[in-house]
Formats: sequence, C-alpha cells, structure tokens
Amino acid sequence: MKGKKILCVLLVLLLTASLAPAWAQGEKQEIQVTIQTGTGTSAQVSLSWEDSWFFQEPSQYQQGLAQASMVLSAAAYSQGQGEELTNALTGLGFEQVELYHYAPEEKEAEDQVAYAFGCKKLADTDKTLVAVVLQGTDGSAQWRSNFRIGEGTEHQGFSLARDEMMEQLQDYLAVLPDDEPLFFLTGHSRGAAVANLAAQRLTEEGQPVYCYTFATPATVQKEAITKETPGIFNIISPQDPIPRLPLAAWGYGRYGQDRFLPSQSSRADYAQLQEEAAPLYQDLTGLPLPDAEGCRNTDRLIALLEELAPSPADYTQRQFTLGSLIPRQITLAEYFQYLSDILGGAADQTQATFVFLSSLQGDLAPLSQALRSLQGEDSLFYSHSMAYYLSWLSLGEKALDTQCAYLRLSSETPLSPAFQEDEELGFFWDLPLGESLTLTGEEKGLLQVERYQKGARQDTLLYVLPAGETQLTASWEPELSGPGGPLSPAPSFADVAEEAWYYEDVSWCAAQGLLEGDGQSFFPQQTVNRAMAVTVLYRLAGSPGVSRASFSDVAEDAWYAAPCAWAQENGIAQGDEAGLFHPESPINRQEMAAFFCRFAGGQSQGDALAGFADESQVSQWAREPLSWSVEQGLMKGVSPNLLSPQSSLTRSQLAALSARFEKMG
Repeated sequence: MKGKKILCVLLVLLLTASLAPAWAQGEKQEIQVTIQTGTGTSAQVSLSWEDSWFFQEPSQYQQGLAQASMVLSAAAYSQGQGEELTNALTGLGFEQVELYHYAPEEKEAEDQVAYAFGCKKLADTDKTLVAVVLQGTDGSAQWRSNFRIGEGTEHQGFSLARDEMMEQLQDYLAVLPDDEPLFFLTGHSRGAAVANLAAQRLTEEGQPVYCYTFATPATVQKEAITKETPGIFNIISPQDPIPRLPLAAWGYGRYGQDRFLPSQSSRADYAQLQEEAAPLYQDLTGLPLPDAEGCRNTDRLIALLEELAPSPADYTQRQFTLGSLIPRQITLAEYFQYLSDILGGAADQTQATFVFLSSLQGDLAPLSQALRSLQGEDSLFYSHSMAYYLSWLSLGEKALDTQCAYLRLSSETPLSPAFQEDEELGFFWDLPLGESLTLTGEEKGLLQVERYQKGARQDTLLYVLPAGETQLTASWEPELSGPGGPLSPAPSFADVAEEAWYYEDVSWCAAQGLLEGDGQSFFPQQTVNRAMAVTVLYRLAGSPGVSRASFSDVAEDAWYAAPCAWAQENGIAQGDEAGLFHPESPINRQEMAAFFCRFAGGQSQGDALAGFADESQVSQWAREPLSWSVEQGLMKGVSPNLLSPQSSLTRSQLAALSARFEKMG
C-alpha cells in the first residue's frame, strides 16, 4: 500500500512537470502581442523570449533580447489602460505586474511617463528579474516636458520622469524577497530617454542592468558621462530626427552604446536590406517602407535648428518674429510649447499641426517648412515609428552598425537625377569634409563639378549637359587640403559632433592651427574675447614679426602680445582713449566683421543690411564693414531675417568666419 502511494506521488510530479509552462523550464517561449505600430494602425506580432538571455553579461549585445524589447516597447502604447502590456508580461511569466499612470485621469500630468513593473524567477536559478517597460509620449503635457531641457547636466523633463519612476520602483522592490534582483528596462522615444537615465542610475548603484532603448533622444551633457555603461544599448535610425535632439551642438548625448539602423547615407547595401525589411513593414502598416533619401533632410533640419539656436541659452532666450501680422516675438522654446499643445490636444494631430506650421511666417517660417516636410506617408516621421524599427530589427545584427556617418556616400554609389530643367539634368549630393570626388561614366566629358557653400557645410552639385540617361558612379579617397597643400588629419574634439553645423569649419581651423582646444575639447559655445579674435587674424596673416604693443593692459610676455601689436600696426584693432586694449572683453558679431573688413581692405558696394529685421541694431560705425561682410558671404544671419549684430561671438562662429574668409581667396 505504501509503495502505491509513492508511485502515485511520482506520477503526479511527472504530470505536473509535463504540464509546467515552457518559461518555467528555461525553454524558448513565443506569444502573440497586439501593438500600435505608430502609423495609426494596430497589428499582431510574435514575441519570442528566453530566460537564458539574462545568464549572459549585460555588456553583451543580444539581438533576440533587442527584438523582444522592441515588441514590449510597442505594447506599452496599447490602447485602453495598459491591458495589452499586462497580457504580454504575464504571458512571459512575469508576476506582480503593476501599471502606473495609465488611468485616463493621470495622463495630463507633466514630467512623468506611463510604465509597468513585473518580476519573475529566472528558470533554473534563484534569481529574480524585474522588468521596467516604459511608454513613450502620450499627451500635450508630456510633449511640453520633452522640449523642457532645463539647465542641469541631464535633460530636465526626462530626469524628473526618471526620478518619479525610481521612487515607485523602490516601493515595488521593498516587498520582493530577492534583495539583489536583475533589472531589464526598455522603452521607445520618451520612454527610451527615461529608461536610459534610469538604467544609468541603477548601474551607478551597482545593480546588473539589461537596457534596450529605441529612437532614444539625447538625455545628458556629454561632459557628465565619466564612465561607460555597458548594459545600455540605444538603437536609433540615422534618418530619425528625435535621437538628434537636444542638439549635439549643445553638448548632448546618451548613456550607453548606440547602434544604428541602415540608411542610404551609410550603407552601400541599403537597397538589398530595404527589400528584406519591406514585407514586415507592409504587414504591420499596410504601407510600403518609405524610400527616404538618406540622412540629408534630417541633417538640414538639425542644421537649421543650430543656426536658430547655437546654444541652449539661445533656445530659451533668443526672440524671433512671427511675421508682419503678429506683433509679438517668441523664443524657440515657446514655439515648441505651442506645437506641443497641438500635438497633444488635437484629435487629428497631422492636420492640426500642418495648419499651425503653415500659418507661421517671419523668422521661423523656414523651420515650420522643414517640420512640415516630416509629415506624410513618405516623411521622416515614419522613421520614428515602432513599425519602422521592428521591420529593420527583424533582419538581425547584419542591419545594425556601431557607428554612423551622416551625409556619407558609399564607396561606389550610382547617382540618380535629382532635378531636370529644360536641357539640364542635375545631380546633387552632400560630401564629407575635404573628400575629393572622382566620377566615371560613358559621357563623363560632359560632366562639370561645382563646390559651393550651403550654410556652413560644403556641398557638391553635379550636372550633365545635355539631359540624357548617363549613368554615373561616385567614389573618393579621403583628402584634407589647404592653401599650402595637403594637411595632416585634424584633431577630434569630444564636444564637436560630426553632425554639428560647424564641424567642418572647426576641423579645418584646428588642422591649420588657427583655433585650438585643450587636446580633448574645443569649447564651441565659449564666447570669443578681443585677444582671441586678433590672434586668429594674426595667424591667418602668417604670424609676421612685429614690434611691442603700446597697450598698457597687454603685458610683453602675454600670449596675445604679438597679435595685439600686429592688429594695432595694421589698423585692424585700436585701443580706447586711455590706451587700453581690453583683451579679455568679449567681442560681438559686428566688431568681428569690422576686424575682417579692415584685414582684407574691404569696401561695401551698397547696403546689404536692408533685408534684416534687426538692421536698426547695427551701430552706425559698423554699417560699412558689416555690409561688406554680408556681401562677401562672410557674415551670415542667425536666421533668414536676423543678423544679431550685438550678440557675442562664439568660438564655433569664429571658426566658420575664418574658414569662409580663407575660401574668399
């Protein structure tokens, strides 16, 4: 009788084991999840999961975990009150799933995100895995928070949301039996930014963290990133504008490692990869995968923002006109707050946004036009959607790069016609700094190549006469050259991103020895003083021998003594009536224009200032030299209608002026 009881117990145990869920045995599990694709549609996708991912070191990138993370991030946008996200987590074996800020009455709170916590015992271990899945932007309040960068080292809107979430997480952890859990975090867009900051905080506390984020905005000043965070992977599209905000030109970046989806600007095999990713995008959205033209449109939008706001202070303080019909002025920060209210409050966001952007004129009209171009089925907006990221991620690691060069041709790229007018067939493409172009083709003798300045970036325009079907291929070899011949490679600076509008000018000036940093940083937003201004001109002149300066506040052994003496001898810069040069005083834009004009012996051929709304701010003595500098293309407006003559000059602006002056010959 006793033997029968033992046999029954064994049978029960065997039956229980056979019926145990797959996740409990450490096997691969697959569930179906309904997601919002980010293109106005919903779709059902498969989510594969393996507990074994968390037996690996967090620093090891895992493609399967990345794809599962993207599906969960998309599920966080689920309609209703987070039911789909709850179902996804419980379907994967997570318990004690709790949702925060999904209730309708909570969605208008600023500086927070919606998120879910869940925990599970990892198969064949005694370790607990805590999942933190964060939703992206939902509502105008969160849009306002996205554009509120603050003055600290971390983005204010994102960091406040992180702090609120971390408080709730501490309460959640307090009731768990495991005092040393593993953490898994994921999110898309705003949710990605908060996950990025939270993962960094947990890592600093010594916790093991597996964090995969998507379309991740910049979250922190790069100078504050003192240590690597090996467990954070940020997957972004080079064509997506959101990961490039706040601007790298302001010194912003992200914690962890970036991985890039393909683009025409960075992958020679883009067409083949797109063909493989297109079917899933079609299944998810009912639309063809957009065939965007590389990163050029995104890069131009970023360049325009950099021109309007070269620094965070300009973003919050510089005033712009809205056109003749609207008397008031606004800052860029206010502009985006208005846009945020529309994005969060309109039933038809696309149409409402289009009306808002179309109605604005004045200084911000070019920005409105650039933002309008992001709308539509073939726009850059779709490069930010969950469907877009899921489609490319489905190709595996072959579609991911650890580095991305914006505005880059592949080594051999067929050029397609960009425009055709009358008998002229045109090809337009952007090239990296200082790279020479070689063209081949059956009728290459008819080809002409022109280089010109567009903003602060050197572009190339290619065209063939007459119009035809000539097939051309472009290739090049890296080459930096200056007036004296080939140059050694320019030093790189941690605070000068390749996508910054002044990157090429800073690189050229550094290679020439005109403007240098401290070996690691260039300090592009630092204000230029009078000593620095005349020193750059002195170096452009070849650093000739001079006598001692007669300024009483310029010591004989000062590093700027010779430049000041040279500037005085050549009538470029004089002191005041007391014989003081004021070398440490900041110099403004009109004063620098006057220095360049005197150096070149320039003379205005008319009045080039009439087209600027702030013409009245130009000092009378500065009208002639400033007009000359505008005529020569040396001094450009900070926006199409603003010259900002009284604004202090920054090092990045001085680098641009110096590079343009040298190209004037």
